[in-house]
Amino acid sequence: MKKMGYYLIIIFLMVFYPVLATGIRDAFLEEKLYFFVADIYENYSGENFIYVYSKLHPALKEIISEQEYSEFQGENFSKYNLQIKKIKVQKSLIRETKLPDYCKGIISAEIRLYEVPIEYEMTFYVGGSRQKQEVKKEVFLAIEAGEIYLLWNPAMVSE
Repeated sequence: MKKMGYYLIIIFLMVFYPVLATGIRDAFLEEKLYFFVADIYENYSGENFIYVYSKLHPALKEIISEQEYSEFQGENFSKYNLQIKKIKVQKSLIRETKLPDYCKGIISAEIRLYEVPIEYEMTFYVGGSRQKQEVKKEVFLAIEAGEIYLLWNPAMVSE
């Protein structure tokens, strides 16, 4: 009878271990993606653009330099007196996704890609008038060789 109990436990583990392990791995990855995006936006809102640039996918860094990225972001923050507050990463809505159009031809579609919804309050000045806007958007991330990278549209610099 005791042997039967051991066999049942072994069979149970063989059947359910892959499911349990996948769930734990997915939860851990979701946490990493959540904190990665929270860290990016905390630094972005604090105008630490060099740090944000360091998190871009290497293929994007071949298109836009650190100086170009930092100057572009700094000019926008300065021009509009931009402030970003009340950042909320929507952890429960993180999902695997496809390569965004702006990265096609730049980054391989074969890597793991995630979409992370985020909300924040943005205040800025236009024509001397202060504006406040609630922003809801998706942040795209790539995982390659065990590293998480931020995806960003490099064409924005030339627009």
